[in-house]
Amino acid sequence: MLFQSYIFSIYFLPSALAVFLLSLFFCRKLSLLVLIIFSLIFYGWWDWKLLPLLMGSICLNWLVGTMLAHSFSWPAVLHLSRLHAKKLLVFVCVAANLLLLGYFKYKNFGLEIVADLSGNNWRAETLIIPLGISFWTFQQIAYVVDVYRNRKNAESFVDYLAFITFFPQLIAGPICYHQEIIPQLQKLSFGPGAVRQIQIGLILFLIGVFKKIVIADYFAAISDPVFSGGGLTDPVSTARGVLSFSLQIYFDFSAYSEMAMGLACMFGLRLPINFYSPYKAVSIVEFWRCWHITLSRFLRDYLYIPLGGNRVGRLREYINILTVMILAGLWHGANWTFVVWGAAHGGLLAITHFARRVVRGKNPGELFEEYGAIPLHTTRIALRFITFFTVTLLWVLFRAESLAEAVQIYGQLTSLRIGEIIRDLKIDDFYTALAVFCVLFLPNVLQLLSAFPVAHTDPPKNLSFNRSRISTSEDIPAISRRQTIRLALLTAICAVSIFAATLEGAGQKEFIYFEF
Repeated sequence: MLFQSYIFSIYFLPSALAVFLLSLFFCRKLSLLVLIIFSLIFYGWWDWKLLPLLMGSICLNWLVGTMLAHSFSWPAVLHLSRLHAKKLLVFVCVAANLLLLGYFKYKNFGLEIVADLSGNNWRAETLIIPLGISFWTFQQIAYVVDVYRNRKNAESFVDYLAFITFFPQLIAGPICYHQEIIPQLQKLSFGPGAVRQIQIGLILFLIGVFKKIVIADYFAAISDPVFSGGGLTDPVSTARGVLSFSLQIYFDFSAYSEMAMGLACMFGLRLPINFYSPYKAVSIVEFWRCWHITLSRFLRDYLYIPLGGNRVGRLREYINILTVMILAGLWHGANWTFVVWGAAHGGLLAITHFARRVVRGKNPGELFEEYGAIPLHTTRIALRFITFFTVTLLWVLFRAESLAEAVQIYGQLTSLRIGEIIRDLKIDDFYTALAVFCVLFLPNVLQLLSAFPVAHTDPPKNLSFNRSRISTSEDIPAISRRQTIRLALLTAICAVSIFAATLEGAGQKEFIYFEF
């Protein structure tokens, strides 16, 4: 059931919201049960056979969290202190989560590696990867580790179940921490701000649908033939497809993030920011602070810092960065292309950190301005373009089916000539240039709606382009007449565009991050 589908928008969402609000008027616990039931229906709609796996994982992690938070006794034969017993329990639980993830997602990849090394011709099994397993596995690992670190556990199983299964973030994130969501679940109430929450949430949801159906799927139609194995006709078409995929994945991920936040807002919850204009970044470091923010946060808190972070010497720090990014690439998919993609980003991150230390933390723009060579604003624009095209080139590894296909595409790009581009200009290129301008220079949706608290967390700090504050208060303020007109106009434009696109048959393409 896709967020942008008729079944979800016309049947599921209105039914879930109506029953939820009605139950919330009577009892909070009842509203959570309603939310859980509809979330399980949403997940089971893809394949109901996967529900026992999801519920089994939830029960295991809830049980371990409860044991860690309360006193428990171990068989005397183990001869373990309480601290060592907790460490063992956490290790076993995390290992069980990773084994579950590894079996479904990486078993065939591992068998292929062993077969290549041994010379055996093993046939990989056809495994159905449970939808969203990468997200709800990481979310539960974070919960268990946080409880071990003496952070408050979820005292109610209903609260924990609602936290994990909450359908807006169940399939493709963001990866939330329990201390962010469960306190909100415990404060749910039917108040005067409920209508305003639904209004703002609906606007944010429609903007996301517009981005997905009208923009992301449009660029998908251009990029897919290039990466289908038989679409490498000429260098210009290849370059057009590579740039289109860069825009496709940007608007696709941005659309899902905003739709998830909008849906959560309708149900009285606020999710953490997961996407914040990453193509405005002036370095690869800043890019990763704005792209898939909650994944970067998880890897920092539960992998990079435990490995020693930047406290173990410069060389070890760079090795840690490279290790984390290789695993981040592998998290996205079981393919050597993702491993190389992660390694390339890790190498660029390490080089950037090294260069900043050489110049004592100053950005290139500040250096140029200090010596009076180039104004800071001009340098930042140039660095923004450089970072954008670097990331775009690396997306080839992310999208290609194999390393051989990626090499073939890179080969086509090296033979690109400016004269060929000028002779082969199309109307699609105008739309592409307009989209590039939007992602590089226009404010994002959270900045446009900065007066309304739709996010639980603040945007990343010290960004080169962010000059606006995002409201994080608990209550959505009243909407003024001027704001009403602007929001109504924006909603109307999105709604008409969505309707026109669906008449053309759009709206059936899954989100890219559903694959992970």
